[in-house]
Amino acid sequence: MKSFNRATAATINTPRFVYDIQARVLKSQDIYQILEVQKIILDALPAHKKHFIATRSKDGFLKFIQSQGNILGLFDNEKLIAYSIVDFPKHISETQFDPSIQIDDINKSALFKSTVVVPEYRGQNLQKILIDMRVECALEAGRDVFITEVDPQNQASLSSLISQGFYIKHLGVSPADGMTSLYLFKENKVVAPKNLKMVSLNDLGTHIKLLNNNHVGIAIDHGFITYSQL
Repeated sequence: MKSFNRATAATINTPRFVYDIQARVLKSQDIYQILEVQKIILDALPAHKKHFIATRSKDGFLKFIQSQGNILGLFDNEKLIAYSIVDFPKHISETQFDPSIQIDDINKSALFKSTVVVPEYRGQNLQKILIDMRVECALEAGRDVFITEVDPQNQASLSSLISQGFYIKHLGVSPADGMTSLYLFKENKVVAPKNLKMVSLNDLGTHIKLLNNNHVGIAIDHGFITYSQL
């Protein structure tokens, strides 16, 4: 993958995909395509899943494009088919995370915000590609701790993140919508599986108990999260 420090394009060959997908940093001129993709995603989600992604205004997206991070996009020819946000906050108050979540050094941390893929392009590992792109972008910005917030019922996103080296470290409440959220971290450490426990996604009490007692979530499968003792 080429550097994302500047607006460049790279060809990505995805399994079973019949087209070449172009990747680049999005700019202000892409804002209306971003808003259109957001609308497509929201319209396709059932009512009980619409909170899976944060709904942003034009100005909300421009904040990341112009001053506080990057929006990375994937294109099929000139058509935007997926995007994700990497945020470089300067202060804890800018995270929009549960304030109880412990972040040791905000200036070394990158926040991975919304990732969306147009429905007909799903199942091609594009979400994982966007995770790798954000990791590369964050490292270029001097940030090597990656943090993201995910609804516990969003199994697709949880699976993609965990498969790319993230682990579940906290459970909290998102200030944006008041919904329960899992907070996943990717840091320069290896979690060696130890005293494994499997917990149903719906058993929030046990999640809280384990996360408060030196455990992290390291795998997800068929509605269950596997926890390891640190």
